[in-house]
Amino acid sequence: MFRIVLSSQQSKFLLRNSSFLSDPLRKILLESGTDPHGRVILEISRKTVEQFRDEFTSRVAQAGFDSEYGLTAEGEALEDLNDTFYEYLTDESSSSS
Repeated sequence: MFRIVLSSQQSKFLLRNSSFLSDPLRKILLESGTDPHGRVILEISRKTVEQFRDEFTSRVAQAGFDSEYGLTAEGEALEDLNDTFYEYLTDESSSSS
């Protein structure tokens, strides 16, 4: 299991824009709640981390670029989330057996 702590900014974005997530991932997100600092803390499996990353990537492809193929604010936020989830996958200390 991975314990992923999203920043308050990442948490706000994801909670406000969770409609693009599949129902199971949205449920995980909404049931996790936030800590006193406004951070979402997720306790999820490697498979679920990868599912979140897949959905972030799909959403960036759909809505993350402007007419000149530059990242929009939404695209930047999604890329940041994707990077954060990836960092947890590559950091063995964030995983508990």
